[in-house]
Amino acid sequence: MKNRLQMKLFLGSFLSALLLAGPVLAGPGMPEFWNTDKVSLGLTETFSLGFEQEFRFAENFMHYEHSDLGIKRKLVKGLSTSLRYRNVVEFDEGGSDMEHRPHWNLTAKVKLFKGLSLKNNVRVEYRIREQKDDDFRYRDKGTLTWKTGRVSSYVADEIFIDKGEFIRNRLYFGIDGKVNRSIKVGAFYLRRTQEKDDWEATHIFGLKIALTPQFGKRSSGMVKGAVARSSTRSENRRDGQQTAEAALVGQEPAGR
Repeated sequence: MKNRLQMKLFLGSFLSALLLAGPVLAGPGMPEFWNTDKVSLGLTETFSLGFEQEFRFAENFMHYEHSDLGIKRKLVKGLSTSLRYRNVVEFDEGGSDMEHRPHWNLTAKVKLFKGLSLKNNVRVEYRIREQKDDDFRYRDKGTLTWKTGRVSSYVADEIFIDKGEFIRNRLYFGIDGKVNRSIKVGAFYLRRTQEKDDWEATHIFGLKIALTPQFGKRSSGMVKGAVARSSTRSENRRDGQQTAEAALVGQEPAGR
């Protein structure tokens, strides 16, 4: 009941944010829909492997997709870094263009007080594109998250710097919910403005799903459980032997 109430509360907050953005939604720019799927697999306490697939649609046409794979390392509490590779394909009526994009990330996260946290992700990309010059691009995304129970709501802003110039901004409002220990789903609204569109807004709605398999934890739990059961059986056998020995010692010889 409590989780349902929390979900309704945050859904209401999310919808309220969209209503507040109503005047913005009336502006120019074709609405888009994005779908993002992620899988993260812990290798050790320090390293993890991640994969992401994203599809973007406008006017019932898929105009973009990317696949992203990388490894993440936890440096200290609240600070991690990752090296990843992203393959991007953009589609239009004339065909498709491919981009190879290795990128490095540095992520810092701090808890402000109960339920509220602040995260900042710095990304440096090297863009290898067809029929265009290769270049570096800098991205910086700050996220403020409020979590209660299994539900989190957040607001985020991301800036893009290319060749020393500010070229794009993304403003996010979103909500995430944990289905169980391994599955998290979310929805978001994104307002994008960029130089190539003369800073006119594009309004994007998206859905996300993130999977975090618990193979290691489950195996560890099974091993610990088996060891505990084996230890209990051994203790029971020892107790039985000690009881039998005590009974024999307590018996008096015949004839006395």
